[in-house]
This record gives sequence, C-alpha cells and structure tokens, in this order.
Amino acid sequence: RLRTRFDIAPDVMEARLPSLLLQPIIENAIKYAVTPAEDGADILVDARRMGDRLVITIADTGPGLGAVPAEASGTNVGLGNIRERLAQSYGADHRFELADNEPHGLIVLIDIPFQTDNPAQPVAPAVATPVLAPQV
Repeated sequence: RLRTRFDIAPDVMEARLPSLLLQPIIENAIKYAVTPAEDGADILVDARRMGDRLVITIADTGPGLGAVPAEASGTNVGLGNIRERLAQSYGADHRFELADNEPHGLIVLIDIPFQTDNPAQPVAPAVATPVLAPQV
C-alpha cells in the first residue's frame, strides 16, 4: 500500500544534512497518509541542488494539513525537533515549510545550505529558491 518514488539528483548524493532529519517526516507520511487509506498512498522524496542550496521536498497523497481530525493528530514533537535541529545547525539560513499538496496530500520543504565532506565538490552561485509546488 506504500508506493514510494525517490527523485534524487546525482550531484546531491554526497550532500550533508543532520542525521535522521527525514525520518520523522516519512513516519508522519506513513501514519497520516498511508495507514488510514485503504488504497494506501504515494510518497515522493525529491532532492536537488539549486545553486548553493540543497532543496528537499517530501510529498504524499494523504489527506493534507486540514483533514486530520484533532483527536488523531500527534504531539508535533517530531516536527518541533526538526525545526529546532535546523535552527541549531543553520540559524536563520534555512526553510522548513508544510503546505497542502493539491488536490490532496502534504508537501514538506527543507531548504538548507548545500554542504559536503568532499572538498572537490564546488558550490555554485545562488539561484532563486523554489516555492512549494505539487510533487505527486
């Protein structure tokens, strides 16, 4: 019932990001998009470099932000931890956003400085950071 697609650009395969950053996002997608749907759901993970930035989007075809009943919603501990870890790692130099994926689902956007442990990997000049757009 879980259908995944990974669209990872080759030039970001060595990108560095905080450990286990994506785990709670994927867990939430499974919990709120896949588990309650009889047909399951799609989850797309997209990662690409935009100039000197690493932009990661995780999109699902679940109910979206407003469709989860209050009694079924979680504690937001996972999302709070992600926000805190990004702030500790990058200060104000990051974006972490959630938005509805039209016609249904959720998109999570993470935009952080592109970093790698490979000194041969040059950093390209900055380009505009994308806005959230449907991914699935």
